[in-house]
Amino acid sequence: MTDQQENLRVLTDHINELAARQHTAAAKITGANRMTGGDTASRVLTTHGLVCAPTSAVFSAAETGRKAAGAALFKASAELAEKLTTAAYNYNSTDYMAGKMLDRNM
Repeated sequence: MTDQQENLRVLTDHINELAARQHTAAAKITGANRMTGGDTASRVLTTHGLVCAPTSAVFSAAETGRKAAGAALFKASAELAEKLTTAAYNYNSTDYMAGKMLDRNM
Protein backbone atom coordinates (compact mmCIF):
# COMPACT_ATOMS: atom_id res chain seq x y z
CA MET A 1 0.00 0.00 0.00
CA THR A 2 1.11 3.51 -0.70
CA ASP A 3 1.27 6.09 2.07
CA GLN A 4 -1.85 7.75 0.68
CA GLN A 5 -3.78 4.46 0.70
CA GLU A 6 -2.50 3.69 4.19
CA ASN A 7 -3.85 7.03 5.44
CA LEU A 8 -7.33 6.08 4.25
CA ARG A 9 -7.38 2.65 5.87
CA VAL A 10 -9.39 2.38 9.06
CA LEU A 11 -7.82 0.25 11.77
CA THR A 12 -10.77 -1.11 13.69
CA ASP A 13 -8.49 -2.77 16.25
CA HIS A 14 -7.15 0.68 17.10
CA ILE A 15 -10.68 2.09 17.35
CA ASN A 16 -11.62 -0.77 19.69
CA GLU A 17 -8.52 -0.04 21.78
CA LEU A 18 -9.55 3.61 22.07
CA ALA A 19 -13.05 2.50 23.10
CA ALA A 20 -11.57 0.27 25.80
CA ARG A 21 -9.50 3.19 27.08
CA GLN A 22 -12.63 5.32 27.30
CA HIS A 23 -14.42 2.56 29.24
CA THR A 24 -11.46 2.45 31.63
CA ALA A 25 -11.52 6.23 31.96
CA ALA A 26 -15.25 6.16 32.73
CA ALA A 27 -14.67 3.56 35.45
CA LYS A 28 -11.86 5.63 36.98
CA ILE A 29 -14.03 8.74 36.88
CA THR A 30 -16.71 6.85 38.79
CA GLY A 31 -14.12 5.89 41.42
CA ALA A 32 -12.84 9.44 41.66
CA ASN A 33 -16.39 10.72 42.08
CA ARG A 34 -16.93 8.32 44.97
CA MET A 35 -13.70 9.42 46.64
CA THR A 36 -14.85 13.03 46.71
CA GLY A 37 -18.34 12.14 47.85
CA GLY A 38 -17.81 13.27 51.43
CA ASP A 39 -19.94 15.89 53.08
CA THR A 40 -17.21 18.36 53.98
CA ALA A 41 -19.66 21.25 54.26
CA SER A 42 -21.72 19.72 57.07
CA ARG A 43 -18.60 18.48 58.87
CA VAL A 44 -17.12 21.99 58.86
CA LEU A 45 -20.37 23.38 60.22
CA THR A 46 -20.59 20.66 62.88
CA THR A 47 -16.99 20.92 64.04
CA HIS A 48 -16.48 24.68 63.76
CA GLY A 49 -19.95 26.06 64.39
CA LEU A 50 -21.88 28.92 62.87
CA VAL A 51 -18.81 31.14 62.66
CA CYS A 52 -17.76 29.00 59.68
CA ALA A 53 -21.19 28.96 57.99
CA PRO A 54 -19.94 30.98 54.99
CA THR A 55 -17.04 28.55 54.53
CA SER A 56 -19.45 25.63 54.82
CA ALA A 57 -21.65 27.18 52.13
CA VAL A 58 -18.66 27.54 49.80
CA PHE A 59 -17.69 23.91 50.39
CA SER A 60 -21.25 22.85 49.64
CA ALA A 61 -21.29 24.78 46.35
CA ALA A 62 -17.89 23.36 45.38
CA GLU A 63 -19.03 19.80 46.13
CA THR A 64 -22.16 20.30 44.04
CA GLY A 65 -20.08 21.60 41.14
CA ARG A 66 -17.57 18.78 41.48
CA LYS A 67 -20.33 16.15 41.43
CA ALA A 68 -21.91 17.72 38.35
CA ALA A 69 -18.56 17.90 36.56
CA GLY A 70 -17.76 14.29 37.45
CA ALA A 71 -21.13 13.12 36.18
CA ALA A 72 -20.70 15.05 32.93
CA LEU A 73 -17.20 13.69 32.43
CA PHE A 74 -18.36 10.12 33.07
CA LYS A 75 -21.22 10.57 30.60
CA ALA A 76 -18.89 11.95 27.92
CA SER A 77 -16.39 9.09 28.33
CA ALA A 78 -19.09 6.43 28.32
CA GLU A 79 -20.78 7.91 25.25
CA LEU A 80 -17.48 8.21 23.39
CA ALA A 81 -16.64 4.59 24.19
CA GLU A 82 -20.01 3.48 22.84
CA LYS A 83 -19.63 5.57 19.68
CA LEU A 84 -16.14 4.20 19.05
CA THR A 85 -17.36 0.63 19.52
CA THR A 86 -20.22 1.25 17.10
CA ALA A 87 -17.88 2.87 14.57
CA ALA A 88 -15.51 -0.10 14.64
CA TYR A 89 -18.42 -2.51 14.17
CA ASN A 90 -19.82 -0.43 11.29
CA TYR A 91 -16.45 -0.25 9.53
CA ASN A 92 -16.02 -4.02 9.84
CA SER A 93 -19.56 -4.64 8.57
CA THR A 94 -19.06 -2.29 5.63
CA ASP A 95 -15.80 -3.98 4.68
CA TYR A 96 -17.43 -7.40 4.91
CA MET A 97 -20.47 -6.41 2.84
CA ALA A 98 -18.34 -4.64 0.22
CA GLY A 99 -16.18 -7.75 -0.04
CA LYS A 100 -19.27 -9.93 -0.54
CA MET A 101 -20.55 -7.63 -3.27
CA LEU A 102 -17.17 -7.70 -5.01
CA ASP A 103 -17.12 -11.49 -4.81
CA ARG A 104 -20.54 -11.68 -6.46
CA ASN A 105 -19.47 -9.36 -9.26
CA MET A 106 -16.28 -11.27 -10.02
